[in-house]
Amino acid sequence: MGQQEVYHFLKIHRDKWFTSREISEGICISRGAVAESLRKLRENGEIEYRGTGRRGNEYQYKFKE
Repeated sequence: MGQQEVYHFLKIHRDKWFTSREISEGICISRGAVAESLRKLRENGEIEYRGTGRRGNEYQYKFKE
């Protein structure tokens, strides 16, 4: 549970960038589970990510076209 929901959420909203907190709130899954799912999706090249510049380690994620 988790990775598929994160992937589906990003796919539905494919033209928007989200933080892990926004994704967690959007699909009602813990931030830890979302973070682990995002890590796996990044490693598999299925999503894009970028630093936000607001905090040193805050990122935004988006479905990879």
